[in-house]
Amino acid sequence: MEFTEKYNVGEYHSGGGCMHLSQEVDVSDIYWLINPTEKIEGEKAPYNYEPNHIPPNDENQLCMFGLQLDYLEDEEMLEPIVKILKENNVVFWRDGEPYNYFIASFKDGYKKMTDINNQIQSIK
Repeated sequence: MEFTEKYNVGEYHSGGGCMHLSQEVDVSDIYWLINPTEKIEGEKAPYNYEPNHIPPNDENQLCMFGLQLDYLEDEEMLEPIVKILKENNVVFWRDGEPYNYFIASFKDGYKKMTDINNQIQSIK
């Protein structure tokens, strides 16, 4: 079985040669982008990981799961979504900007992402 079929994710090309796995949240045009990541030595958490520009292909691979909120159509949903992300240790701030991602193995991160998706869908 294909990796994308087993985990109900698609491939997404964001431009500039960057490929990701992706999953829509079925709420107001938001989606997750998933890429393998590498730890950057000498940097402090949470800034010490850099995503690769290819999709993961192993469920034990360390990955970055980022929730893309740029196309959120329903502005009233932003506050409850950010609250859910904070409760799940996903949001942090850097230079006044929110970063909505977490690091985990693909298998564990997929479970966390699915749980967060279910929480977000319950606020509709």
